[in-house]
Amino acid sequence: MRRETEMQAQQQWAAQPPAPPAATDRVAQLTALADLKAQGLLTDAEFATEKARVLGS
Repeated sequence: MRRETEMQAQQQWAAQPPAPPAATDRVAQLTALADLKAQGLLTDAEFATEKARVLGS
């Protein structure tokens, strides 16, 4: 019974799609920030601050 449960757990885990990479989210955030800056809604300093936050540096 235990082996059957373990096999079911492995099958469920294997069937789950992989999580999207975090880099994709960062790219989207940076693109949004660049758009805001291009529209004049963010200053250079604000853009730099937010960019550093998104990149974790």
